[in-house]
Amino acid sequence: MLKRSGHGVRLTPEGTEMLDYALQIIELANKAESRMKNVSEGRIGYIRIVTLPICRNELSECLKLFSIRNPGVQVDIELLEGKELIQKALQKEADFYFATDEMCDAAAIGNYHKIKEECLYLFANTEDTRFFDMNDWSTLTEHPFISIYQSDTILYNKINAICHKRGLIPNIVGYFNRADSALISVNAGVGKVIFPPDYLQMANNLKIKTYPIDGDDALMNYVVGWDSNNLSLAARNFLSIINELYGEMA
Repeated sequence: MLKRSGHGVRLTPEGTEMLDYALQIIELANKAESRMKNVSEGRIGYIRIVTLPICRNELSECLKLFSIRNPGVQVDIELLEGKELIQKALQKEADFYFATDEMCDAAAIGNYHKIKEECLYLFANTEDTRFFDMNDWSTLTEHPFISIYQSDTILYNKINAICHKRGLIPNIVGYFNRADSALISVNAGVGKVIFPPDYLQMANNLKIKTYPIDGDDALMNYVVGWDSNNLSLAARNFLSIINELYGEMA
């Protein structure tokens, strides 16, 4: 698995292949240890939740009520972006998914409640904003964009559809996989980016001006989804909180 040389130690091809499995085993062992500890302390229930960062306030409201009414239940929460969240949902690795309706549809999660609706924003360097008009997207043509990777297909396709509907073919000069790296590039004047409003506060501390994008095509519907065929008692109790806060599904 390891090969030693005068330059140090490195993984063999077999070791590289084995590494991911080893990390998964360690993660599973840590989860098992944590779960057994909680069981020994009287925490008999267990639910798993995956959420987008932008849904953390809605999740917090649910958890606040749930923890008061179900103090003996262990709750594991994982914060993920779009592509990784969809993969978790496809593999049914959690009980609840705080995501967008399109993500739940892509992962065949048929049960969900809408929890909020928000528009996307254009984030641009304050110097660049002197030269374009948000009411006329043709003025954005000369100014480059940066974008998420195409592998995050739902948001990538939505952003491109927004541009194309407004007659703009974005000149994309760079791609990113993290929001903070994208905002650093915008702050440096490398290009503009279209983002959910979750990053407005971060942008306030930078040389960035933000603009809400008008139109139904720029709206993002955020939901909490679940698999109704595989809910434990603890998960059903959490679902009752969701129904209470966001209304029973018709």
